[in-house]
Formats: sequence, structure tokens, C-alpha cells
Amino acid sequence: NLEVAMLAKEDLKPLFRKFEKADVGDVLDAIVEIVRAAQEKRYVDANDGYLRLSIGKASVSPRSPTSSETTDRTLVLGQSA
Repeated sequence: NLEVAMLAKEDLKPLFRKFEKADVGDVLDAIVEIVRAAQEKRYVDANDGYLRLSIGKASVSPRSPTSSETTDRTLVLGQSA
């Protein structure tokens, strides 16, 4: 969708300005963490990294596992759901 692409382009401008000024600091490390987690199919970790980057570390509270994550975990551990 062209509208979504245009909105994404506008939203990314501040990041590109930081890259141009070589003022990326911890932002680049956080982006690398997110991309690596996604490449390794650790999507929950990638999402957590995104939240830390977008709203800050202090604002992210520890989250409880979703019901599907709990079910997946119990099935892997051989426990009844």
C-alpha cells in the first residue's frame, strides 16, 4: 500500500538523520539486536527489543507469557496443559 509506505518513510526520517550525523549511539545496537532476534525467529525477543527502543527501558514492565506460549512450554516440557 502506497500510503503505508509513505508513512513509514516519514517515520524513518529521524533515524536516517541520526545515521547521517553518525549520532546513532545505542540506537544502532538496539536495531542490530532486533534484527538478529528476528533472523533467529525469536520474535518475542525482537518485539521486546523494539519496545525498549521505542518507549524506553524504564517503561517496559516484565510481561507474562501469553496463553499460547504457556501451552507451548508445557507441551515441550511434557506436562499436561
